[in-house]
Amino acid sequence: MKKLIVLVLVTLFASAIFQTTAAPVKKDITGEWVFKSTHAPYGYDKGTIIINSKEGEMSGEIKFSEGTKVPMKDVKITEGVLTFTINVEHYNIPIKATIEEGKLKGVAETPDGKIPFEAARAEKKKKE
Repeated sequence: MKKLIVLVLVTLFASAIFQTTAAPVKKDITGEWVFKSTHAPYGYDKGTIIINSKEGEMSGEIKFSEGTKVPMKDVKITEGVLTFTINVEHYNIPIKATIEEGKLKGVAETPDGKIPFEAARAEKKKKE
């Protein structure tokens, strides 16, 4: 009986630690990011990444500078790595990114090869 109680307490303690360490990553990564990539084709080389988290479910979209909006699919954070997929010109493009030095840095794996990108938090607009 004592072993069972100890096992339950250890399990609860471990899950509490996991939840408190996983939550800040989601909170840190959600919001609006302005990205650019010198390696991406024109029209896809800059824009905004918007990442949302509601009731534990992550979602988002990418707004390219030319006006195209693309929803993010299968948005997840695993061990500090953000992963998602977007569909561009009928191709599913897997993307991985991490926060490094306050910036979102990642790679999009396109049919033409890997395209690195970097994003900074969008400046919040001041209310007038």
